[in-house]
Amino acid sequence: MSLNALTSANILVVDDQSDNVQTMTRYLEEASESYDLLTASNGKIAYNVAQKLLPDLIITDWDMPQMNGLQLTQALKQTPLTKDIPILLITGVYTTTENLKAALDAGAFDYVRKPIQKVELWARVKSVLSLMYSYKTIKLQHQEIERKNRLIKEQKDRELNTKILELHQKTQILRTIQERLEKIDIKEKASASKEVTKIVRYIDNSLDLENEWQNFKNYFEKVHPRFFTLLQEKYPRLTTEDLRYCAYVKTHMSNKEIANLLNINTESVRTHKYRLKKKLGLPKNVELKDFINQLIV
Repeated sequence: MSLNALTSANILVVDDQSDNVQTMTRYLEEASESYDLLTASNGKIAYNVAQKLLPDLIITDWDMPQMNGLQLTQALKQTPLTKDIPILLITGVYTTTENLKAALDAGAFDYVRKPIQKVELWARVKSVLSLMYSYKTIKLQHQEIERKNRLIKEQKDRELNTKILELHQKTQILRTIQERLEKIDIKEKASASKEVTKIVRYIDNSLDLENEWQNFKNYFEKVHPRFFTLLQEKYPRLTTEDLRYCAYVKTHMSNKEIANLLNINTESVRTHKYRLKKKLGLPKNVELKDFINQLIV
């Protein structure tokens, strides 16, 4: 609903008494705002109309046959498509404090007592529409903020994946160099033993698994602070390999990408995933990626 739509909102008027419908529609037509009016003669018809046309406001009588106003309110609030439509209940019979509490508990936004006063009806309708406009505006702003935050997070995860791949490629290169040095002819190696020893020692230090894991954690936790700490607190039985796998899943890596990083086949990745789900106590119908993403924001 835009700001201009406040003066041209779609309003559904519901009452089984035609003279009551005529009175309310006449009052609303006389308002300074130009409302688009719909009518229904009972709750069941109103429910179907609401599903199809999604009015901005529903004004309904309480005391009606087939489906009364309270039942209509409850039905609409239990339906995802119409649960946010505000409802004004009109009542001339159910006017006790308990009745009005029941109406509000059922999801009615407000109520109007009979006999209906034109000015009061105008005020209540305008107030409800204004509040709903403010609510929808805030909701849209919140959704936009969430969307931008999600895009920023996704960008950071892409950068993180790039960094993880760089670390992996560095490790692979160092391993290759190490293997080639170890194949150097003994005589050649003896003539340059000091230099070769230094290179091998440097590579050994660079290939230290603990050091590699720590570098990985440092990069990862810049994007997802306390991810590993919180996982270990909740599930102390997780191994370093388990935590690494959870981190890969958190950054939306595919099984193929994880297999390449861990130098294993995709079937081994799926097996590890199955074992990890058992450690976490997850039912078969719960995806590991969904669980990890919901566990830690």
